[in-house]
Amino acid sequence: MQYYIGSGGVQSGPFSEAIIREKLARGELPSNALCWAEGWPEWRPIASVFPVNTPTPPALPPSFSRSPDATFAPPASTPPATSGLAITSFILGISGFLIFITAIPAVICGHIACSNIKHSNGGQKGRGLAISGLVLGYLIIAVFPIGLMAAMAIPAFQKVRTLSQEKAIINNLRQLDAAAEQWMLEKGIKHASYTDLVGSGPDHYIRTLTPVAGEDYTDLVIRDTDREITVTTAAGRVITHPRFYTTTQPSFAPEAAR
Repeated sequence: MQYYIGSGGVQSGPFSEAIIREKLARGELPSNALCWAEGWPEWRPIASVFPVNTPTPPALPPSFSRSPDATFAPPASTPPATSGLAITSFILGISGFLIFITAIPAVICGHIACSNIKHSNGGQKGRGLAISGLVLGYLIIAVFPIGLMAAMAIPAFQKVRTLSQEKAIINNLRQLDAAAEQWMLEKGIKHASYTDLVGSGPDHYIRTLTPVAGEDYTDLVIRDTDREITVTTAAGRVITHPRFYTTTQPSFAPEAAR
């Protein structure tokens, strides 16, 4: 069937039903336009001939009404996380007491952690750990060279001290050796004890003999046949002095004596 359209005092057509519906869908025909087809006694509103199926809009949520007494909790905030570099700096700083090399990365991680925490606007924490790692790292770096030098100097000092003590003890033994030789010559005997040689009496050759390393001379007995004099220090070191007079004096054969 063909249809005629009347709109705004202008008649157009004929159009097929499909064309009219297409025009309606595109909005080319006003809603008050009229429509007529052969056999109709009068013009009819186009909306009644070709009703438009308007989709039902989705239901809207009910309007929000807040009770005057209603209160709302503030949104939960995420607590700041502890900086991993700060923790690393602290652990490396403690480890530096056992392994010196860890003190260097402790200082580096501590500085980076402090900078990151400062610029995180509250997103990171752990500044105290970072500062602790920095302090420990710098302390170990400063103390280690001193400890290293002390570790090198102490054995050298002990060696020098030991040599000095040995020289002093040998000097004491040399005095005893000389005094014993003189004593045996004067008295015509073949041995001399410590008490014979050291004392304040007029017959003593040595007024006093001061121990150097805890050695004890009081039990010494020097005989004319001894080749050496030996004394033991408090640390257990044995100091030996070869007797000058027995090793240097020539021995005479019986033929030479006659």
